[in-house]
Amino acid sequence: MTSAQTPARTERRRQVPLVIGGAVAVVTLVAGVVVTVTSQGALTAALTATDATPLDFYGAQGNLSVGVGLLVAGLVGVVVALAAVALVPAAVRPTADASATTGDAAVAEPVVSETVVAETIVAEPVVTEAPDVEVPSTAEAPAAATGEAEGDSPATQPR
Repeated sequence: MTSAQTPARTERRRQVPLVIGGAVAVVTLVAGVVVTVTSQGALTAALTATDATPLDFYGAQGNLSVGVGLLVAGLVGVVVALAAVALVPAAVRPTADASATTGDAAVAEPVVSETVVAETIVAEPVVTEAPDVEVPSTAEAPAAATGEAEGDSPATQPR
C-alpha cells in the first residue's frame, strides 16, 4: 500500500456510515410505501364490504397511519443521507499538507494567519440633565436643608 492510496481509502471509510444510513432510509421508505398501499386497500375493502366489522375498519386505519409514518421517516432519512453524503466528505477532506505527509516523524510548521484586531468601542453614557421640577411636600424640610442648626431655631435665638 502506498501513501497515495491512503487518503482515498480513508475518505471511503468516512462515507461508509453515511451510505449505510442512506440504505436504511431507502428500506424504510420502501416499507412505508408497501404498508401504506396494502393498508389503503384493506381500508377500502372494509368501507365497501357489508359485513365488515369496526375492527376491520379501525385496524386498517391504524395500519395506514403506521405506513404513512414510515413513508415520511424514509423520505426525511433519504434527504438527510443525501445531504450528508454530499457535505460531510467535503468538510473533512484532508488538506494538501496532510496528504503529503508520509507518517515519518515529520514536524509540520505552524501556519501563521493574519489576524484582525477589532477596535474596542466604548460607549460613553449619555447624561441628560433632569428638569428642575418642584415637588410639593407635606413633610417639613430637615434642619440641615434649611440652614438651621440645632439650637438655632427662631425660638431659641436671642432678640
